[in-house]
Amino acid sequence: MTANPLDAHIQHPITYPLARCPGCGSARLDPVVEAVVEEVHFLCRDCDRCWNVELGFVQRVAPAACLGCPERARCEHAYAADHDRLEA
Repeated sequence: MTANPLDAHIQHPITYPLARCPGCGSARLDPVVEAVVEEVHFLCRDCDRCWNVELGFVQRVAPAACLGCPERARCEHAYAADHDRLEA
């Protein structure tokens, strides 16, 4: 009997380096690819914050650094709102 490659995917799903968004706690994190430098970030679908995970550290991604990201407009709005609140 030949193993079905789809069975391996079901038994061993891709794991994400973040279980929850550090900003809002949501589990709705989707990988997005920043095409210019070919990095993968994780966009929270609930709060629109984007995160970079590297070498065990998590940090918020500034949208200005993501020139080739298809989700940049979503992040810009959330990033501006967060920084306006901090400056007030």
